[in-house]
Amino acid sequence: MMSMKFKGVIIIASLMLFESCAIFKGRQELDMQPFSDNTTVLFNEAMKISRPFQFKNLSTYRDMPSYTSIKQKSLPLIHALKGIVYYSNQLVAISNSNMSEKGKNDQLAIYLYDAYERAKHKERLDSIGLSYSQVEFSLNKIRQAETYREGIEASDPIINTIVISLSDRLDEIELLIGNVINSFEAHIYNDTKVTIDNYLALKDLQNSTHKKITQLYYAQSINPTYIDSLIKTDKSIVHFFNNEREIIQADYDKAEQLLFARLTNIDTMLRQLDDDKKEYMDMKEEISRWHSQVDEKISIARNAIIVWSQSHKNLGKGIEVPPLIGIDSFIELVKPTVGKAIDTIVL
Repeated sequence: MMSMKFKGVIIIASLMLFESCAIFKGRQELDMQPFSDNTTVLFNEAMKISRPFQFKNLSTYRDMPSYTSIKQKSLPLIHALKGIVYYSNQLVAISNSNMSEKGKNDQLAIYLYDAYERAKHKERLDSIGLSYSQVEFSLNKIRQAETYREGIEASDPIINTIVISLSDRLDEIELLIGNVINSFEAHIYNDTKVTIDNYLALKDLQNSTHKKITQLYYAQSINPTYIDSLIKTDKSIVHFFNNEREIIQADYDKAEQLLFARLTNIDTMLRQLDDDKKEYMDMKEEISRWHSQVDEKISIARNAIIVWSQSHKNLGKGIEVPPLIGIDSFIELVKPTVGKAIDTIVL
């Protein structure tokens, strides 16, 4: 469902515009340029979400069900965003034509009906939530409108439902992100389990050896009884400490030499796993990067939809002001994410 924050923006914006719209109610001419400019700027940025993520280390896992599912869920959203750009361009083209006001509204109704049929037929907006009777009711209001502005205003129920549908689709995609990450993690672990277990065992042995060397130093300089606990945890040094005679420095030196030799061997084996470790870490990092970029692109899409829908509402109301979220503000908002989005894709 649509987030409360998004619903709040729509409700607040509507309330702020309600009192103003009467002033322009009878206006026959529309200044389409701000709406056209807003659409171009916003969706040039937002359409960057349609570029696929360039997997490298995780490329062998792209066929896993959780990933193909989120990718399929994103396709209707991408098509819908492209459709909004096309619809917006059609609004401007109709406005700039020499047709009568009625002719413009008839053309708008024809376009919206065709667009609805295409979306329904191709299942590009399978959760659009509009029935045929609801569409027909709105289309009749468009045809009966006296001015083109009023015709655009009459399309609000269709536009609002599409905007809500897009927000719901973004919510669905967000809910699937965790499944994809878990699947990536599971596949990586299954493919690297032996290596990971070997690495962890070596690290445990390395840490325990460091502790034993510390115990050996304590036995030499602080308390000889530390040797007893050391011998219990490491049988390999028992023969260096003969209980039948007093422990001498040479005994400590031999035990120390054995432990340091063990550390050297462990270090050698760990270095042999460096390439495997790097590959593993690169895969983990790629999961984080994919997650981060999906989040960024969803944010861009949400912002673009909010700004565009408010711009469309202003146009229908005849309000000669920019959207409540202006273009400059939007660009500043998405600027940190836009640079990162350029070289990648949605999902």
